[in-house]
Amino acid sequence: MSRDVGVGQLVEELEQRGDRLPFEIGAFVALEACEGLLQESVKLAADDVRVTLDGSVVVAGSAQRAEPDEAARSLVSVLARLLVAAGPGVPPYLLQLVHEAETGQSPRDLRHLHDAIEASLIPINRGASRRVLARLVRDSDRPPAPEVPQVDPRELDAELDELLRDPASRTLEPAQAGSPSQADEGPITERIRMPTGGASRTGTAADTGTGPDPGTATGTDTGSDTGADAAA
Repeated sequence: MSRDVGVGQLVEELEQRGDRLPFEIGAFVALEACEGLLQESVKLAADDVRVTLDGSVVVAGSAQRAEPDEAARSLVSVLARLLVAAGPGVPPYLLQLVHEAETGQSPRDLRHLHDAIEASLIPINRGASRRVLARLVRDSDRPPAPEVPQVDPRELDAELDELLRDPASRTLEPAQAGSPSQADEGPITERIRMPTGGASRTGTAADTGTGPDPGTATGTDTGSDTGADAAA
């Protein structure tokens, strides 16, 4: 983990994660940077303002020396970047400081900027603000959240259609697809029913062809023929 992080980098990482920098924390960073400029007048870029692991705010030693008026304008530029990261809800008097610089009005000197920023933080709690900054620095080492893959609208429509279909049809279709069709089934053999009693004997003779020979005369027929001959 790095020893400190520039506030420009810190804000970018917050934005990549979809987080906001509370305006109170942004104003506190600008206040402590202003106190550094009161000791040594330099021109600030956003990453010239560093936040250490313990939440302290320092001005980078690589910042170029500048006249106090130029240093004040650069501080307002850093403040504007921090307030943009805060999103909605920034107090009007902080926005007024940025508006004055953007419209080319005579810039406030560093002392007046310091007092105006400090007034927006009353009551100021430096210890709590540093703890928040320390946590933000620790979190800055986290990788950004992975991007959510884009869903093809056509695939989504197909899934919705499947979801909204008749539940009965969803249940039956797989079963129908997995079973063979009626045309593919083999012939079904009927079960043979065995007759019982007298019907069984009659049925057997008819089926096997063992009944009386048509050419053989029965006793009744013979008697009739004999009687006819005698009468003749």
